[in-house]
Amino acid sequence: MKMLLSYYSRIGYSRTLAAILQQELESRGHDVTVEVIKPTKISDNWLVLIGHCMPGVPAMMFSCFIKHLKRYRQPEVDIEPLKYPDVSAFDRVIIGGPKWVHLAFPVARYIKQVKGLEGKAVGGFTTFCGPPFTNFEIYSYFHPFDTMVRSSGGEVIARLGLSSGYTDVRLLPTAWFKMVSRIIFRKPLSDFYMDSEWSKEQINAFCNSIGYE
Repeated sequence: MKMLLSYYSRIGYSRTLAAILQQELESRGHDVTVEVIKPTKISDNWLVLIGHCMPGVPAMMFSCFIKHLKRYRQPEVDIEPLKYPDVSAFDRVIIGGPKWVHLAFPVARYIKQVKGLEGKAVGGFTTFCGPPFTNFEIYSYFHPFDTMVRSSGGEVIARLGLSSGYTDVRLLPTAWFKMVSRIIFRKPLSDFYMDSEWSKEQINAFCNSIGYE
């Protein structure tokens, strides 16, 4: 299959996961083209970033308990011109980026801006600091992701969320996620890192789903 893998990465973890996916899919005989989503301007200051994300926190807490994000308005930022502004020529489109409470702002703009998603099978991937909580991490990212893809006429057929074990938001240190992983999952957080056996199984399942004809 001819696939487009589009991703945004601020620190580098989503870029690493994108490279892993590209290698795995190409080893299966797929033709993978990469599009790097680049915002025209994004702050490296974690205080500025969390300030922009704060409007999503109430919606995140709400979703954790009753799975409802209809009132949440996804922030976006301008992105640089795309190499592939129309994805009609590709059989599959894979879109990824970090979780910023919900969807990373450049990824949201990409989904809204890119043309040719109508009738397209789409895969989504994300990286986050903690273990794979169903609501706090997975649902909070993929609810707005799925909603935006559907609004563009596409269908999400594969989802992947893996832990980077990293956050630069000092208010929620990695140590907290490590402790919660031990308590809730009874596993160290490292068991969910991208190079773990669990993650390899998730990557394999994702590639199986996105490559299914």
